[in-house]
Amino acid sequence: MLFLNPLSTDMQKIQALANYLGTGSPAKCWYDDLTVTQHASWDNVVKAFNNRWPTTKSTTLTSEEYQTELLKHKMAEEDVGVIKTVGCQKVWAHVKWVEEVMELARLAKIENGPMLIWQVKKQLPKAVKKLLDEEYTTWKEFMDDMKDLSTSKLKQECKEIEERKRKEEE
Repeated sequence: MLFLNPLSTDMQKIQALANYLGTGSPAKCWYDDLTVTQHASWDNVVKAFNNRWPTTKSTTLTSEEYQTELLKHKMAEEDVGVIKTVGCQKVWAHVKWVEEVMELARLAKIENGPMLIWQVKKQLPKAVKKLLDEEYTTWKEFMDDMKDLSTSKLKQECKEIEERKRKEEE
């Protein structure tokens, strides 16, 4: 509704709104049940809409809660060297994981330091850990290295780990 001509009258806005409501939808039923008074002005329609569908306040987590989520967010061994589809885009699973982890670090407000990096790194699949540096001073540095991992080296490392595991079992 924001993109209607700013010179549109209240009646034009109210009538245009009806075009955006699906037939038989709860919103269309609500619209059809509006009283004459509610239909009288755009402000009244907005007020009636907000009364029917009040804004739900989002929950915000504390830094500690985001840190807990961060430590629980693990990369599965079977995701190493695998391509996943995110929306309509194909990405490496470890790159998708990096973006999720980096967002958690930002939300926890720890992205500018080394806090929890070693704990997260310790939980990574062996093939990934082996290709990373020993120490990182910021999450960006750590995540950039993760994104830049060579997928061919990752796959090779996975094969070698599987081979060693198979030999140990024999």
